[in-house]
Amino acid sequence: MTMPQPRSPQSLDHSRLWDKSVVESRINDLTIVITSELALEDSRKRADELKRDFKPVTPYPYSSGQIRDRFSQKARETALELLEIERKNFVDYKAERIKTVLNTVLKQLRYLVYTRDEKGKVTKIEVFIENIPKPDNRGNWVNTDIQYVGDRENRDVERLEQINRVRDRLSHFTDYAPYFNEELTDLWQKANEMASLEVIRVDKNTPSQPSVTESLETLEPIDIGAD
Repeated sequence: MTMPQPRSPQSLDHSRLWDKSVVESRINDLTIVITSELALEDSRKRADELKRDFKPVTPYPYSSGQIRDRFSQKARETALELLEIERKNFVDYKAERIKTVLNTVLKQLRYLVYTRDEKGKVTKIEVFIENIPKPDNRGNWVNTDIQYVGDRENRDVERLEQINRVRDRLSHFTDYAPYFNEELTDLWQKANEMASLEVIRVDKNTPSQPSVTESLETLEPIDIGAD
């Protein structure tokens, strides 16, 4: 029996392994091939048994519909197992690259999400949501929610945008995470924990928050690159 083998990880990419429509098409194709292989193997076993019993070998007695009923479920399960092997092999192949990016993300987040308060204590910044009047594209003033870190006198929207860009970069590895080795899993969990910030809604009666002005590291934002 010649079953399909895992594809080389060098020939694969994220869309070929996780894009829903691409994966479903791949599974369907594999299921058809594996079903045929299972039926062929069953036919050979049947023929061998008939020969062993000195009986004439008659044609395989199952129609295409009966073959699907007998083997398609097992074939689909085998196809899904093959996909899991390919995903794991692909993540292992990319492990060093992923490790580099996760370490860079951690460095970025340390720069962006920690500060020292007025007493010199290390604290994690918080995200504030405030409803303020802003002009729309017609020049009318409407109340709009804005998010920022810092205080009302120094709403640091740019810093929050930087954090969100790093978070977005981190989210690119969500599909890979179940296949991480122990080292990558540890980095992944640390990065997600660091990227998790408390969100507080404030109004005009809420006391002003301390300004976020000093980072723990004098570090410029880093371009962490593409996959």
